[in-house]
Amino acid sequence: MEEFLFTSAGICLVLALIAILPMLTTKRRWLAAVFFLISVGCFADGIYRVETHNRTTPENLESKIRQWLDAFHITSGKVQDDHAFFNYSAAAPNTPPLTVAREKDHPQYLTMAVTLTLSANDKETYDKLSAAQRTEFKMLLGAELAKAKIATIGEFSQGFSLTVLKRIPITSELNESTFYDTVSEVDFGFIIANNTIELFLARFKPTPPPSPTPSKEASRP
Repeated sequence: MEEFLFTSAGICLVLALIAILPMLTTKRRWLAAVFFLISVGCFADGIYRVETHNRTTPENLESKIRQWLDAFHITSGKVQDDHAFFNYSAAAPNTPPLTVAREKDHPQYLTMAVTLTLSANDKETYDKLSAAQRTEFKMLLGAELAKAKIATIGEFSQGFSLTVLKRIPITSELNESTFYDTVSEVDFGFIIANNTIELFLARFKPTPPPSPTPSKEASRP
């Protein structure tokens, strides 16, 4: 609609400029002036509408999120969330599910997060850690994430759950490039957290016995 108005106004403006010259020499000067002013007004309104349409606002943010996700062929679905204006779960091949939400507690920010939980094997190892080992584990994980400037929320009271998240302000400058840069940062934080966890827990897992050496006697003719 905005593009149609913009194009129509441009055509009218050109026609007005062409028509105004002969009209100025006749009694139809007022008609030329009215035609010219209407065309200028429509042209300015078209420019304003196009510029407004391209800007990101809280009102059009959700539709833009869907466009950006579709542009990169990322599968997404809307999640019922009473604490958010909208919440989408998005997943690309070989990446963990990512949530993209505009939370009611932080309406001026777009929140992107991914939650990391332990596999059954890792959970078994984690549950066997002593209190001192768990404290060391949390401090090591926190230090690695802090060095990379990655924000997280941990839930360790009942098992293990770690959410890597980042919030970006909703402004007119928010665009597809900024959105995907933030997605990459959250994915990067997930990789750091996951690798740190795996390396630490590997210290407490039993080492598999070496494979038996084949008997050389059996191989003689």
